Amino acid sequence: MLQDQKQDFYPTSQYLEPYKLRIGDEIAYTLLTVNDEIQSLYNVGMNLTAIGSLSPFVIFDDGCVALPTLGRVKLVDLTIKEAESLLSQEFKKITSDAQVRIVLCNDYYFVLGDNGKGKFYLYKDNLTIFQALAQIGEISFIADLRKVKIIRKDAQGNDVVKDVDLTKASIINDEFYYLLPNDVLYIPNNSKAFFRINSVSAFLGTFIAPISLFIIVLSLF
Repeated sequence: MLQDQKQDFYPTSQYLEPYKLRIGDEIAYTLLTVNDEIQSLYNVGMNLTAIGSLSPFVIFDDGCVALPTLGRVKLVDLTIKEAESLLSQEFKKITSDAQVRIVLCNDYYFVLGDNGKGKFYLYKDNLTIFQALAQIGEISFIADLRKVKIIRKDAQGNDVVKDVDLTKASIINDEFYYLLPNDVLYIPNNSKAFFRINSVSAFLGTFIAPISLFIIVLSLF
């Protein structure tokens, strides 16, 4: 009975699925073939182990990328594997044994607010919002986890703002439970917080400093 209650309280998320490419995404590819001449021709600067040095191809508003020789190829709404398969078929018109590998260059999310800010790498597929909080680091005591906002671009490239309450178990059934590339996570402070203490170290400092001063004063008498 207890097990059934747990299953009802923590249901399995419905949104665990491979990421599909969207307008504005940036990709890089490498062409694999036994033909060294063709491989060197198409893979100039395409070292997928050093993503930061790549010159990515952007998916434009029409859902296409503009690739050398191949021209415009529609990749929007495809998974990475589906896009690899499509480009492999296109390159097989040039060399019959072509295989393509793709990386997503904008595979990161952004954090705004007093509780941390910056750009963070999506180190795994289907990164949950709680795993993202752990990656961000120390969250202040006055962070309002009931009013977190996630800004995400839809398939057409439009911004969608979602208010999420991280104190409710139902969050795992929300489509925003898993972060996607280019998501913006805003974590506000609780405006009603009495103590404006931002971290454990600040909390300890608030109480230790007066005690230390009191001890010093006593030592003078």
